[in-house]
Amino acid sequence: MKLLMLLAFFMSASFASEVVTFKKQRYDHMKEISQYFKINTELGRAWVVVKSKDRYQRENFYDIKNVKVEGLSYSNEQIIFENESGTTVCAEVNPNGGWRGNTLVITPTGNCALEQEVTTETYDDGFELKTVRVLNFNLVLK
Repeated sequence: MKLLMLLAFFMSASFASEVVTFKKQRYDHMKEISQYFKINTELGRAWVVVKSKDRYQRENFYDIKNVKVEGLSYSNEQIIFENESGTTVCAEVNPNGGWRGNTLVITPTGNCALEQEVTTETYDDGFELKTVRVLNFNLVLK
């Protein structure tokens, strides 16, 4: 019986995930949305870039926002996320000496999924209650 309980505990711990919501954006007219990691190797910093395009914007015009995620950093050729639960490696950073020179290639490990979720929120604009669709960007730790 104790073995069965211990096995159930480890199985539940291995499938547990944590969600960190790091950005909200109005979703009414979004056409294209992407997100990816970026780094500053000299300062040991990592962040998420959210690139979006409104369906009413010009052809090649994108809104690009750098989003700081508390606990996300760059160290020893890895993008890591640290919190009270521990450390998770989100991506590996490797040099690529291609024809453009020495560039860095960021390869996600799959431990930190960048996901999007549309929710509905109601707010008071001072005159009436308004309901809007909001896009939440989530860093899901697996």
